[in-house]
Amino acid sequence: MSVFVNNAGGVGDVCFPDVEIKQWSEVIDLNLKGVMQGVQSAIKTMDSGGDIINISSMAGVGNEPHDSPEYAVSKAAVIRLTTAISDQLIQQNVKINTFCLGWVDTPTSQKTRENMDPADIPENILSSDDIANKVRELIKSPRTGKVVVWEEDQKPYDLYD
Repeated sequence: MSVFVNNAGGVGDVCFPDVEIKQWSEVIDLNLKGVMQGVQSAIKTMDSGGDIINISSMAGVGNEPHDSPEYAVSKAAVIRLTTAISDQLIQQNVKINTFCLGWVDTPTSQKTRENMDPADIPENILSSDDIANKVRELIKSPRTGKVVVWEEDQKPYDLYD
């Protein structure tokens, strides 16, 4: 394997403060531990080097309130995981970078948007094709440890540049 797109994620049904610790654990297990397990599995197959692209979320960027803090915290941790291990992985010729995405047109986000006020829904929702094209660009980049933020109505930018 030379490219691994690590796109694990999910959120529970109950919002803070009513959420049970079991839901917190399940969300963190999926969104953070699942990503780490994906990274570990991928590097074992990248004998000649490669690229790992972690998919995070805008929920993990900044300090805005979020109804599901376990989701926001786990996605912030994916960002930090990427930057924490990038120097070690580049020694194996493996680059690791993260995309922090806004709204993406998926069945889950479609269901969420059905229950939202139309005024709160962004006009330009990201498509899987948009994301795939940007992933290809990021793979061509020599950089590692990069965190690319991409909200619906903006151009992608590097969080730490």
